[in-house]
Amino acid sequence: ALVVAALVLLLSRALAGFWPGAEARPARAVALVAAVLAVLALQHPFFYYPDVETHARFVAALRADPYLAIDATEYQLRTGTWATRLIGGTRVLFPYSPAFHVLVVPVAAFLGDVPTAVKTVGIAAFGLFLLLVHAAARAAGLGPRAASVAQIVAALLPVEASRLSLALYPGLLGQACDLLLVTFLLRRAPTLEDRGRLLQAFGFLLVAQLAYTGSIFNVAGLVGFFAILQWMGGDRRASWRALAAYAAAAALVVLFQYARFIPVLWRDVLPHAQAASGPAASNPFAAAAARLLQFYGGALLLLALAGAARLREAEPHVKRVLGASLATGALLLVLRYAAPSVFKDAKELELLAGPLAILGAAGLARGWESRGAGRIVTALVAGWFLAFATSAVAAAYAVRFVAIGR
Repeated sequence: ALVVAALVLLLSRALAGFWPGAEARPARAVALVAAVLAVLALQHPFFYYPDVETHARFVAALRADPYLAIDATEYQLRTGTWATRLIGGTRVLFPYSPAFHVLVVPVAAFLGDVPTAVKTVGIAAFGLFLLLVHAAARAAGLGPRAASVAQIVAALLPVEASRLSLALYPGLLGQACDLLLVTFLLRRAPTLEDRGRLLQAFGFLLVAQLAYTGSIFNVAGLVGFFAILQWMGGDRRASWRALAAYAAAAALVVLFQYARFIPVLWRDVLPHAQAASGPAASNPFAAAAARLLQFYGGALLLLALAGAARLREAEPHVKRVLGASLATGALLLVLRYAAPSVFKDAKELELLAGPLAILGAAGLARGWESRGAGRIVTALVAGWFLAFATSAVAAAYAVRFVAIGR
């Protein structure tokens, strides 16, 4: 818990170095409380999930052979882990970013226990995500209290409990880096004309795509929709600059991380991209809606709609960035079921978490300010969300607890 708290505080100070004002005490408080509670849950003696050991074995392999950080194909073939899938009768080895496990290596050396280090870095990534929710909410125009509410909403989301309890820690790192890019755009999109800002955009685009394999879809959609909205809004020069920065970053990521996979993609994956993975694929829109409701609930979606109405007066670039995030998440949700062979591992829920939490907090603030019947309705919807979220979070953790000797 002390190590996690120290990491969250260091990350908070690092954010303040990028964006003065991002290091707010309420932001740190919410992130610290949530991270420490996650430590208590994941380090509880009765909690168990086998993928923690899977991550730990790969970290141990990295320590023995650092070259695996560049090419883990041999490890994938030997262990059958890290995104191997049967497609069209062929075992396909998907590329996998080692960024999370590389970060675990020094923490494991300090703690002296690899599984604990794996959990520690995963929870720290969750803490970073919550810090960024506050920074993004403030950049979107929310006040300090509403930004803290957005953090609390994000911490309670069932999708976060699911990723923590299922040991999907690399996905949490990818989620934080995606939101880091979104926060940068919320704060700096109007200044992309400046060469220094454009270089910063390139850096954030590079980090987001290198941090997690599935983020390549998230970033492509985010930048694509943002560029379209910028173009439609008359900011054509900024649109082209954003696309140029993305193209340069994506080219480096493909060269470094995906070059060996391109022939496999062309030969073994794309011919089967439309293959159905089950009954849900027959109606991708219904399946996507069901998945969204499962992890976010109807109450938050209602609050997000109210929040979107409140942010109509926000700066144009804020509406474009949030709109691009939501559009990308919705598109990937549908593609997950329309073309599961390619998009089954897309991280659309993680991309949506930050923007929906911010919009939900904006909706709560709008309803509470209305007084009278509006405040009563807002309180009822907030209670509905709280009941939905807490029960889902409790269920996610409870199923991972085992009886001694079982």
